[in-house]
Amino acid sequence: MESRQENIQKILIIGNTGNGKSTLVNCLTGNQGAIVGNNSRGVTKLPSFYKTQIKGRNFEIIDMPGFGDRDISFKKGKEIWNKYLKGQRIHAMIFTHKSVDDRLTQFDALYADIVKQSFEPHEFSSRIVMGITFWNHYEYDKGRRDEKINHFSTDLLDELNDSLGFKGVQNKINTTLFFTDQIDQC
Repeated sequence: MESRQENIQKILIIGNTGNGKSTLVNCLTGNQGAIVGNNSRGVTKLPSFYKTQIKGRNFEIIDMPGFGDRDISFKKGKEIWNKYLKGQRIHAMIFTHKSVDDRLTQFDALYADIVKQSFEPHEFSSRIVMGITFWNHYEYDKGRRDEKINHFSTDLLDELNDSLGFKGVQNKINTTLFFTDQIDQC
């Protein structure tokens, strides 16, 4: 019989600072427990853990500090990872990216090792998604939004897969569009 702890599916949310990770947490959990900010510094400085139920299943959503936060060096980011998450079973990972950013940053590539440590190669496509956030910027421009959706599901996704070293078709990660400004779309 599985213990209650083993019944909880852990979802890790990672991405650059200011990408809407905490907003996505609030969307997924249906409350405003994760503090969000709109200034130049990241708000989340240590992993934050949120328990929730989605469609009758138990989840723990893990909100990670953003890549590129001025207060958290890459070395410090690795230390945080090792202290809080290394060795834990992560069931899924959402790699966030802003819909207004057409390119990946150096920070996206730097954290590729963390992604690779979390899963076996055969699990990449089934357990990792690129979650595109901030779609409210295209609320009144359907043509531009459709153009962005095409870009993210082809060019940028290919670039992300290449930077993570996911060359095999069966190992490539997928993209998911999160409309985090609309709770029912999350």
